[in-house]
Amino acid sequence: TISASSCGSSGINAEYGGDNDRGVSFTFGTNEVSKFLKRNNLSLIVRAHQVVEDGYQFFCKRKMVTLFSAPNYCGEFDNAAATLTVSKDLVCSFHIYKPKPVAIVPPSDGKKKK
Repeated sequence: TISASSCGSSGINAEYGGDNDRGVSFTFGTNEVSKFLKRNNLSLIVRAHQVVEDGYQFFCKRKMVTLFSAPNYCGEFDNAAATLTVSKDLVCSFHIYKPKPVAIVPPSDGKKKK
């Protein structure tokens, strides 16, 4: 797993990376991301599967972007969602899906209304 949080989060070497806090993957820092892109003749890594507030977020000096496509994730987050479109000339654009307001329902007192 490539973790976007590696490119600037505390406790992880932002240049090279380290073990992930959850213990299930390895994070890669800016230097490793740059090496991977150069070695594979790429300019951007697009990844998903991590909640980001605005639906997308750049990391590693804009060499990696995280997309998240579920607004109001699990009803627990107030995040937007995003999709990415890449044109024929490789220009990237994002479409943002704002979260819908969550209705707050007061708890029932158990009594039936007449």
